[in-house]
Amino acid sequence: MRNFFLPLASNTARSLGDFATVKRYSELLLANDPDDAMALFALADCLEELGEMETAKKYAMKCYERGLAMEGVLGNSIIELLEKRFPDIKPSAS
Repeated sequence: MRNFFLPLASNTARSLGDFATVKRYSELLLANDPDDAMALFALADCLEELGEMETAKKYAMKCYERGLAMEGVLGNSIIELLEKRFPDIKPSAS
């Protein structure tokens, strides 16, 4: 039940500019579900805000790959969000 409130707490921390807390909550969410695209995005976003660019890119790429694997509106929305926030991140062509 505790994980139910983590996205809300993470969004609240982000709105307050508390990126260290966003990082902690995102990591907790990902420990429970490593494929949580929104937690991947939130972690990439806060890491970039904290100046951890290389690690941010790693999580943004994981999020991008997860968005591509999802079908429908949700997957497309995640890709759109990533393209706006991380325009230089694209998965390699396979």
